Amino acid sequence: MENVDDEILKVACYYEGGLEGIAERAEAEYGAYGTATISGRAWMDFIPRDVNKGWAMNVLQDSLNIKPEETMVFGDQLNDIEMMNQAYYSFAVAGAREEVRRTARFQTDRSERDGVLKVLKCLL
Repeated sequence: MENVDDEILKVACYYEGGLEGIAERAEAEYGAYGTATISGRAWMDFIPRDVNKGWAMNVLQDSLNIKPEETMVFGDQLNDIEMMNQAYYSFAVAGAREEVRRTARFQTDRSERDGVLKVLKCLL
């Protein structure tokens, strides 16, 4: 990454073998450049420091004059935690990582069973 002569917005890595230890090693070795976070069963995102889904949600809320109490989000991976902290209506999708379930205020059914859609239909 040191030899790239352009701004890097995000590096997504896929490794079928599991990323638990790899994310920590990437953070230790490249932490000066950004943050490594698990974004899926076999996916890791490496993004600039202080940039995450929570930051993006805050920018969106500010630009639209929307309060956290008027915001609903859904997530299942570690890269969703900051976003959940920006919304009162934070839902962990069934099967989400334990850290996400602890952060979310509510839970919904699995994606395969239209968990998000079920919640959204309740709003109509």
